[in-house]
Amino acid sequence: MLVHTQLFHDEITLRRYSERTRKSYLYAINQLVKHYNQPIDTVSDIQLSAYFRYLNLDKGLSRATIQLQLNGIHFYFEHVLKRHFTIDMCLPRAT
Repeated sequence: MLVHTQLFHDEITLRRYSERTRKSYLYAINQLVKHYNQPIDTVSDIQLSAYFRYLNLDKGLSRATIQLQLNGIHFYFEHVLKRHFTIDMCLPRAT
């Protein structure tokens, strides 16, 4: 389950992001939580790297979709959790 939901909505509203972006980011965050079945604030940088590798190699998502997932998760970590992360990832080539 996502923690700090109200804070997420407050932060994204303060920045005047569109409703579509809000929904996309929330979807990305919830997919990460569902994938690891643990609170998002306990997900490590190593797990984040593995998750994006999974999206690329196992799920075969496009570069744009992976980038959107990264943007949403990065927003949550930076603006809600106030936590920076470093991940090792390679995006698929744009087609």
